[in-house]
Amino acid sequence: MNTTPQQTAAPAPVRQTARAFDMTYPGLIDVSDFGNRPPDKIQPAFRSRALAAHAVRIMTGWAPERAADCVIDGGQDQGIDAIAIDEASAHIYLVQAKWSPEGTAKADETAVHKLFAGLTLIDSGEAAQFNPRGQILAKRAHDLIGEKSTRITQVIALMGTKPPSPGVLQVIKNQGREVKAGWGAVQARVGVLALR
Repeated sequence: MNTTPQQTAAPAPVRQTARAFDMTYPGLIDVSDFGNRPPDKIQPAFRSRALAAHAVRIMTGWAPERAADCVIDGGQDQGIDAIAIDEASAHIYLVQAKWSPEGTAKADETAVHKLFAGLTLIDSGEAAQFNPRGQILAKRAHDLIGEKSTRITQVIALMGTKPPSPGVLQVIKNQGREVKAGWGAVQARVGVLALR
């Protein structure tokens, strides 16, 4: 049996997750921004976006279609790969996803800073800085923040097993203090979701 190095390098949980994403999200995840690129260039982006949608599903219990509608990953996503807005419970989920075909994804400090910067843009009503899908969701999130005591959960979803580095944890802690100090009624929390 012929296998490529990439196939042999992927641990079983990664292969299983990839297969589940490939079965669950085709036609739901938009990769039209990749145009006519070959499938091997589109597939990692599709799976990264599927990971963002799956994180939304884990956090909300929503169906794949609804979770996929939350994905804004691409140009001008402002560090946020998905924005899920549960208006009934006044809860906003901001997701950043990192896919790795080897199961070695990890958060870095720059990516965490971008996620928080994206939240700041939403809070300040700067939806125009997002891509078209992001503009719609960022505006809805901003409106919800202004209407109610809103909970915001920032999720970093990783296709990997390693915990965040001390530097990443410090950035999360520092940014969390900044959010709590500046927003009063908004309850913010950050979690790291590692798929193993």
